Amino acid sequence: MNNISQFKNTGKGKRIFLVGNGPSLNDMDLDKLCGEDSIAMNRISLIYPKTKWRPKYYIFSSTNCYDPRWGIEWSKSIIEASKEEFTTPLIWRRFKNDIESRAGKFPEKTIFLDSFSENGIGSENSFSTDAEKRLDKSGTTMNVALQLAYYMCYSEVYLIGCDSNWKTAQNTKTFGDPNHFDSSYHAYIGDGATEFNRMNNTHIRAKKEFDKAGIKILNAGPNSAITAYDKIEFDKLF
Repeated sequence: MNNISQFKNTGKGKRIFLVGNGPSLNDMDLDKLCGEDSIAMNRISLIYPKTKWRPKYYIFSSTNCYDPRWGIEWSKSIIEASKEEFTTPLIWRRFKNDIESRAGKFPEKTIFLDSFSENGIGSENSFSTDAEKRLDKSGTTMNVALQLAYYMCYSEVYLIGCDSNWKTAQNTKTFGDPNHFDSSYHAYIGDGATEFNRMNNTHIRAKKEFDKAGIKILNAGPNSAITAYDKIEFDKLF
């Protein structure tokens, strides 16, 4: 079980922004998110020097903290994001000891998630409608954010930073990372086309559940290749 029952239905009547890590974040005024509910993930703290905004929730559930090329840097970013005063971190317990051995202790407010599955991308079980019972990591960390927003029962969900215009860049440690908002982000993308299909199918699967629940979900990110959602201009939401 995941100890998140305190979040059940807390989003009713409200909206939330799910913030990916695509390059388009550099073209957006993220300060507009100040005062909004939001979920961010992974190395989002790299963009903090450019914005006053901080997410309400921060999630991490990726094996990138193990990677011998950039695991230490990722671990430092995870701890940095978790220590933000007004951010609640939700971390897969599987990675706790490794991250802490590299970058220091998580704050006491951290919620450690225990129940995860990793089913086939786009499969029936790749989206959990009861995040307390389990979360599914299939495809992308954004899938976890989608399941949490669903569990919290937000009335409106907006995605930004889900660009998925993937460029194949097998050694981002040496040549820089063209797929995220910061060239020092570092994550392995073996094949751009394959990665796009993984991401897009993950979102298509999630959209079905949001539609069933009558939850409005739109893609508010510029330059996004994701086809699962109708699009809306970010600035028009404010």
